[in-house]
Amino acid sequence: MTAVEALASELFRLTEQDVRTPCHGADEWTSDHAQDRAHAAALCLPCPVFALCRQAADELKATYHVWGGRDRTAPTRPKPANRPMSHRVGREGHPNPMQGSPRQRGAKAGSELPFAAVTEPAPDAVPPPPRPIPNPDPTGSTP
Repeated sequence: MTAVEALASELFRLTEQDVRTPCHGADEWTSDHAQDRAHAAALCLPCPVFALCRQAADELKATYHVWGGRDRTAPTRPKPANRPMSHRVGREGHPNPMQGSPRQRGAKAGSELPFAAVTEPAPDAVPPPPRPIPNPDPTGSTP
């Protein structure tokens, strides 16, 4: 008899005797929240099928939920709060002129980012027209 079959048989026997396991009808064992699953794992310790449950999980190679006092859900990596723009590095065809690493943009090793190449106008660019100087005379007359 496999561990899964032994667990099912023992759970059936306990149900016939009106004995409930801590996980019976509870959502904590399958919760999406790690704190709930940690609480559920602690509640497993006095369970009459604790060892069978753990063996069944090993046999099934369970990778989620709480089995036999152990949370088998794979931990998730938290997303960074402020993800830098560097996640766009390497995208071909991206319209951003600052795309790529500093070396891909022509910077020498150890130099700062080449922002001057982006902020300075191109040599053949037409300068904007000069702004008119406001007349300091409140009457509006010109000299």
